[in-house]
Amino acid sequence: MEDGSLAAPGLAFASDLDTGFSRSASNKINFSTGGAERLEIGDSEVVFNDPSNDVDFRVESNGNANMLFVDAGNDRVGIGTSSPVTDLELSRTGNNADGLTLTCSDHTNTPRLFFESTSTNGAPVLFGEDGDLRINTGGTPGSSSGTERARIDTSGRLLVGTSSNIGAGGDNRDTIIGVSASGAGLLLGRNDSTVSNGNNIGKIQFWGNDANGTYEQCASIVAEADADHGDGAKPTRLVFSTTASAQSSPTERLRIGSDGMVELRANQGTAETNVIRFTDTDTSVDASQKFGQLQWFSNDASGGGPSVKGEIYVVARDTTPDGDMVFATHDGGGTNTAENIRLISEGGLTFNGDTAVANALNDYEEGTWTPAFGATGGSFTSVTYSLQSGRYTKIGNRVFIECRLQITAHDVGTASGGLLVTGLPYTVNSPTGIGGNVALSNIDIPTSVVNLAVECRENASQFYAGLYTRDNSTFGNITPGNLTSGTVEARASGFYYTNS
Repeated sequence: MEDGSLAAPGLAFASDLDTGFSRSASNKINFSTGGAERLEIGDSEVVFNDPSNDVDFRVESNGNANMLFVDAGNDRVGIGTSSPVTDLELSRTGNNADGLTLTCSDHTNTPRLFFESTSTNGAPVLFGEDGDLRINTGGTPGSSSGTERARIDTSGRLLVGTSSNIGAGGDNRDTIIGVSASGAGLLLGRNDSTVSNGNNIGKIQFWGNDANGTYEQCASIVAEADADHGDGAKPTRLVFSTTASAQSSPTERLRIGSDGMVELRANQGTAETNVIRFTDTDTSVDASQKFGQLQWFSNDASGGGPSVKGEIYVVARDTTPDGDMVFATHDGGGTNTAENIRLISEGGLTFNGDTAVANALNDYEEGTWTPAFGATGGSFTSVTYSLQSGRYTKIGNRVFIECRLQITAHDVGTASGGLLVTGLPYTVNSPTGIGGNVALSNIDIPTSVVNLAVECRENASQFYAGLYTRDNSTFGNITPGNLTSGTVEARASGFYYTNS
């Protein structure tokens, strides 16, 4: 048998002389059709379509006409398809779990997919190991080299820069975990040449699935433009939103503006309320334990250097839950604040570090009262007033008063004893009732009087209009009978103590 050639095979068909077998070299058999080589079998390889003709190659299985298909014209390979659209395409019909499997009996050195280019940084690698899906960079094809950058573990967590969960939970609640020697980060960006006030820059949303399988948004953190953006000008605010009870969408609750202002936002006309709460989770309380504090800090190097310049905090009085609210400021020396005012739990104010309840200022009040003439015995038949003016200031249990009374006519009636001014705003206590000064007009004052004052009556809301002393004599009182006819006026000021 002659060697022949591709165009004239040594073994050919009588009716098709350019189709048959030939021998191109030692230990080689060549198959040709139409004078073109289709298959070459040598002692070291078997080659299909060695001349690179536009001739497809197809392998048919029992149930798939294109189990393996080489698209010669487009230089593509299809598995399960005769029209692959990429260099390699795997296509299956029907709903099944078939696919591509890479298997290795050694679980520590599993098969890998390498993505190699001309880059000198090495090839990215995708592989599975111990049930995890891992991604390496800087790998060398054909080896287990490369540095792991990320993995999806068997619990469904995405781990970046770490091979295990670093959270305390130890379960798949920590679904995304990032670790870096310089601190891990999450970057969200907006690629837009025109960003206007209110535009979304990036957001994190939280969704929940209710009983019927419908996801609804529960909360969000959104970065929004706080004004129009430009080159070197990116004013941005952060908006925090939560979903209220019986609602299906979030409402803005807190905003941090581009100027640094923190703003609580709520519809105060509804049940919503702006609240900042400090919660102590201890089951016991230590004396002087703080429950929360607000501080104002300055980095100014003068006046004691960088330090807290003012603070407000709540502190336990003892081992009970009772707490005092303390206001403290920095006096310009040292680095610590000093207590200025304390609102004690029993009620009242103390000052400059004093915590004694007995020393607390428990009330401050300003107001008016209506003075009127009265008597220790009987009563006036009538009094015509042209002026009744009174004011008071109550500080703790001390009441400071001033008043002015003017009458144009009166009928003493049965009024007797000491002349009184009635209508004090609080009852005078006992035994420390006190008095003050008085000036009287058109009232007869006994002769030889050397001192004239008012005296508050204990356990009553009135004072004597005129308590006097004579030279080397006892006390006496102006009486209703000392009022003259016509216009009479009394002006008084003083203070007294009350238990109210």
